Amino acid sequence: MEKKPFFVNHFSAISPLGMDVDSLSDAWFDANTSLKLDADLGVFSGKLESSCSEVISEIRKSEKRYKHLDRSALLAIAASRQLRSFVDVRDIPDTGINIASSRGATTVFEESYKHFLRTGESSAQTSPSTTLGNISSWVAQDLGFSGINFSHSVTCSSGLHALLNGMAWIGSGMSKQFLVGAAEAPLTSFTVAQMQGMNVYSDENSIFPCRAMDNSKQRNTMVLGEGAVSCLLSSEKTSDNAVCVSGYGFAAERLESPTSLSKSGFCLVESMEMALRGIEKENIDVVITHAPGTLRGDASELAALEAVFGENTPFLANTKWKIGHTFGASGLFNLILGIEMLRRQQVPYQPFLNQELPTQVRSVLLNAVGFGGNAVSLVLTLA
Repeated sequence: MEKKPFFVNHFSAISPLGMDVDSLSDAWFDANTSLKLDADLGVFSGKLESSCSEVISEIRKSEKRYKHLDRSALLAIAASRQLRSFVDVRDIPDTGINIASSRGATTVFEESYKHFLRTGESSAQTSPSTTLGNISSWVAQDLGFSGINFSHSVTCSSGLHALLNGMAWIGSGMSKQFLVGAAEAPLTSFTVAQMQGMNVYSDENSIFPCRAMDNSKQRNTMVLGEGAVSCLLSSEKTSDNAVCVSGYGFAAERLESPTSLSKSGFCLVESMEMALRGIEKENIDVVITHAPGTLRGDASELAALEAVFGENTPFLANTKWKIGHTFGASGLFNLILGIEMLRRQQVPYQPFLNQELPTQVRSVLLNAVGFGGNAVSLVLTLA
């Protein structure tokens, strides 16, 4: 299969680091984590800063029909609105939308179910507001886009699968460009309890509560975060700041554990090798890992990296120690960090690894993998 290049021409995000593109860019490269003790949940989390939360509140209040939307849909709207000005009116019918999410309408679903258990009744808004597909459809409604729109969940690799979907639609000629994204709002007591039930949530009380890529940790340190990312994807370069997706791969494992990730990281090995076909491994200067801060997840990815690169493993970067694990959106947060590294020719601070800094950033490999053992890998280069 011939791999045609695709271009991420613009991106936007809303996250614990903010949503202004310039300040967001700077924040990736400092030594600070956004993870703080959440008084409501009693654990560390990556919660939106106050200015971003105000944006979400204003969107909810702006129209009566937004009153019942889940926070995940509002996050997606906030991120996607920033890209509206980059789409020509003539291209609207040919612009598809795929906003992914691992959990979908987490808050609304949980609140609706609590209400049902308490009263035995469900409101008329429950079903439409808890359907996963309502994320992309509400973004389309908000932007006034009339092209194809759909949502999906492939757990924590959902965002990068959205990018693959957009590439497939554009490559088939069915769409001219795609707004691809992911949104996740998992900061609820039940979701945290699920992670604690798996014994993966961090109970660290230190400056870095999520110790992703720390080989010395003795326990799991995953921390949840919320946020959304949107990107404009095309087969053509339409921006001076465009970044090229020059390689892409995907793979899945057999279901052998609750997370379906083998000790060898088989699916990651396969997806990385596929993404690297036709690309010299020596040209990969940075790998942005999925590593969520768990013992098994981190160790599996390190094993996969060794299998692919041997002793010549590139510089390793990670986003989860800084903003937490945003489930389905995490792969796209890796994407925008990769874009910023290529644009700035700079690698971010990493707190747990003693690494030699690369002299340049020519190509960046990034990973995502989720429950079910579904892995996606991308190679980014300057366009």
